[in-house]
Amino acid sequence: SSFTYTHTASLAESGNYYRCKVWNNCNTAVSGENTGRLTVNVPPVINSISGDISVCENIAFPPGIQIGFSTNVKQIIIEKSENQGTSWLLVTSSDLSGQSLYNYTLPSTAYSMNGILFRAKATGECPPEAVSAPVKITIKKSPVITVHPQNSNVCEGSELILSCTAEGD
Repeated sequence: SSFTYTHTASLAESGNYYRCKVWNNCNTAVSGENTGRLTVNVPPVINSISGDISVCENIAFPPGIQIGFSTNVKQIIIEKSENQGTSWLLVTSSDLSGQSLYNYTLPSTAYSMNGILFRAKATGECPPEAVSAPVKITIKKSPVITVHPQNSNVCEGSELILSCTAEGD
């Protein structure tokens, strides 16, 4: 015969050992000591993520997005949205074990990245996955002179006016 014990496990019970004891008129049988160890897993948690990033375009060392999470995270997934969060595309994923910090370095600071949102997802042994708030990337355009000063001939004592037009943030 067999017996099943059903119980809703709590985190406080993690590490407990369970054994089986059966008896009849003839004898008693007990399973071995420390044979049924319980490990209670919890869903992953994202504790922190960098705030929005605002940088100049085409800088030499792009900044990173730093994500802090619980140590039970098995995988971190970075996604991006180019449509204000309507849909998300996988950028990269990393398998983790026992870590609590991950840094994703932006691939570039090209102006084409302006307005892109990034977010992190963390998965673990138990659902649901954790999803961070989005981080918005703002890329400031470098100044570009579009109209240069023109050559000028003026008489001494006359007013000189030079014009220049530039674009950028």
